[in-house]
Amino acid sequence: MMGAKDIDSVDVFYLARGADEDFAGKARRFVESYRRYPAGAPHRLILLLKGFHNRAELRNGLAIFEGLDLSTLNLPDDGFDIEAYYRAAIRSKARQVCFLNTSAVLNGDLWLAKFQYNLGRPGVALVGATGSYEGAVGGKLQYPNPHVRTNAFMMARGDFLLTRQENRLATKMDAYELEHGERSITAQCLASGRFVLVVGKDGRGYPPYLWPTSGTFRQGLQENLLVRDGQTEFFAAAPVPLKQQLFHLAWREGDLVEDLRIWNPAPAAVPGSAMQS
Repeated sequence: MMGAKDIDSVDVFYLARGADEDFAGKARRFVESYRRYPAGAPHRLILLLKGFHNRAELRNGLAIFEGLDLSTLNLPDDGFDIEAYYRAAIRSKARQVCFLNTSAVLNGDLWLAKFQYNLGRPGVALVGATGSYEGAVGGKLQYPNPHVRTNAFMMARGDFLLTRQENRLATKMDAYELEHGERSITAQCLASGRFVLVVGKDGRGYPPYLWPTSGTFRQGLQENLLVRDGQTEFFAAAPVPLKQQLFHLAWREGDLVEDLRIWNPAPAAVPGSAMQS
């Protein structure tokens, strides 16, 4: 179970949802990546356990993580991924929280240090491994609709809890709205006058203006991904015509959008070799 922890620490939450298709395979890939790539920053790893139908399933699921230094938190299987994150953040005592979904696979050394460095830059409220310009599903916002995807992201715990909207997560559309709607986590950060960044494997923090050329989500070989997930893996395996369609959904023709320069807080490059892969 989660216990007391210094308030200056970082809690890294991995969503271990047993009801996910091929949960065991996803969990094993995450564990392999967690062992392979050092985080580069002190933290506590916490499994968010949900969607297991019985104790036998839970025991089998936990066995995948055997040998890792971690804590666990049992949660009901409702409210989609983001509701689990809010429930976890309420229980946390850490200053910063990092969330990884069930399909997340770490993809580079110092992954947490790279997140933490960029989150600590002046005025930055939200960092993530991927972002997109795609329009809101069933919503008013259309391209370009810059938003950090919630497959892997990090915020100050207090800032994250402030983004919670009452009665927002009854349906999948509510969850979509919180990721890329008019009152999304990204939109709330930008409305407060603060900045959002996508952090690449190279350690650089890319503002929305530079996302189409960051080498991350749905771009070429996605060689700059710091954290992979189900959608990035789907893109990697897709035939070229489908890749082109997916690219177009996220970035249209791949042009930089001039209006997004206002959300560029600093040069994209992160100084110092310590932040390089």
